[in-house]
Amino acid sequence: MRTVEKNILEIKSFDDAVRIVKEQAGEDCPLVKQYEDVIKHGIVLDPRTEAYMKLIIIAAAYNNLWTPDTRDDAGGYWIAM
Repeated sequence: MRTVEKNILEIKSFDDAVRIVKEQAGEDCPLVKQYEDVIKHGIVLDPRTEAYMKLIIIAAAYNNLWTPDTRDDAGGYWIAM
């Protein structure tokens, strides 16, 4: 995974978020690939599920693909929302 510096003001749409995630993780990013496969095959999702998939991609773009380490042995506390 390579890090791409970006200005968060670049992200104005979902397509911008997808582009940034692809730049950061490469074209085979599982987050984007799963979403694009669902759309390509015409699978109808519950609107909440589709929104959640989009939200994960947008959050990944804003956070440079960082995710918290929630393993039990990692130390620290995480609150599930």
